[in-house]
Amino acid sequence: MSNSCKSYIDLISELRALGTMCRLQGDLRRAEQHFRLALSLYDTSFTQSHVDAMICLMELVQVLQQDGRPNEAQQFEHQLELMNARRRRP
Repeated sequence: MSNSCKSYIDLISELRALGTMCRLQGDLRRAEQHFRLALSLYDTSFTQSHVDAMICLMELVQVLQQDGRPNEAQQFEHQLELMNARRRRP
């Protein structure tokens, strides 16, 4: 793996960690921003069924639910189900 690819993966991991920290501290707006940015980087870099992308998506769903946005959370839950189904295909 090249250094630039590793740096990119590290950046995505850091964004996820920041999102989690913000969510735990109750800063849902910033948590959402971090998770959405991390997800956008996954979309451009890796397959959408990447396990880390799925975890990030689960965290975003939690944020949206905590923020009282169940309809939006449900849309992402559906996306998560599709990703999970893709992972299970041979």
